[in-house]
Amino acid sequence: MGDRITFRGRGRGCAVRDEEWFDANGPTKRCPTSIIEPRVNFIKGWLTGGTDPGDGSVECGDGTLSPMVVTLDQLAEIFYRVKDAWFTQGTYSISGSDLELNAVDPPTELRSELYANPQGSRRGYSISGTLPSALDSFFGAAYTVDSVAWRDIGDSELAMWIPDSVDYEWYLPDMDIVNLAGQGPATIASAFNCHMAYSAGSDPSEAGYAFIRYENSGGEEWTEAAVAMSGVVVWTGADSPLDPAATLYLGIEMVLTSDAHDVEFGSFNRTASVLTSVNFKLKLSDGSTPSCPLYNTGAAFTSGTDFVLEAKKWWPYATTTGDPAWDTATGLPINGGPGA
Repeated sequence: MGDRITFRGRGRGCAVRDEEWFDANGPTKRCPTSIIEPRVNFIKGWLTGGTDPGDGSVECGDGTLSPMVVTLDQLAEIFYRVKDAWFTQGTYSISGSDLELNAVDPPTELRSELYANPQGSRRGYSISGTLPSALDSFFGAAYTVDSVAWRDIGDSELAMWIPDSVDYEWYLPDMDIVNLAGQGPATIASAFNCHMAYSAGSDPSEAGYAFIRYENSGGEEWTEAAVAMSGVVVWTGADSPLDPAATLYLGIEMVLTSDAHDVEFGSFNRTASVLTSVNFKLKLSDGSTPSCPLYNTGAAFTSGTDFVLEAKKWWPYATTTGDPAWDTATGLPINGGPGA
């Protein structure tokens, strides 16, 4: 596990990936890659509120499908170092109801029956289907959810490079459940992809990891939340995303939906949306929190606290001597870090 990802300024728009590629027979060879590679697609952008240059650039910034400003170091951690993540904070009040996160650890297995009573959740790196024996060691034991066999990613970060096939595929959030109508579906497996649901009329005292919506008139309402990573990073302000002058915008979307399956709270600025005082944040190993604002559609927003999706587990990778380069529980460098 001495493999690592490095973004390097080798000419305009180049990245070098130092890892093993996979086919059905397992790891094949090491190879460099262009800036458009299986896990990050850098696209030139223009900042929302400005003028579309009409050259194929993508709109980015607050309320778009690429709303979250990140640094290259944060980007490397988000795409390549984080193994698991879950929500640790989030509340809001709207006219007629309040929502809050029941902030407990989620199930150990990454996938559960989503519409179980009182709640279910899906997140991160899990794969379904029949794996060839050469890839078997990269995943944990199989378990069954909704009559489908699933396996969670194991201890090697190399597994994240395994592409989908006709026999097996990575979990991606089904964002249609919140009527996104094609807006920013997940296209890449990620520790930050997730989908969670809470059943209406459940007993909150029995709840586990879930967002719970309390009606002011009494009782609870069905609630779902989802986050999808698009695999796109849009940049502005320079000729290359690797230029220090460039600003990078992560392609990510968060939504909350009610019993009526209307998107009422999210990072994408839909028609009639209203900017709130609440943000969506990713929390990384160094404590940094790249963020973007959230918008409310429907009943009037009154107050809330930021929604924080926090990295909780990391891959160790390795130093040049084969020792772990990062602590798997904190994500912080150990043994001199990856350069040792």
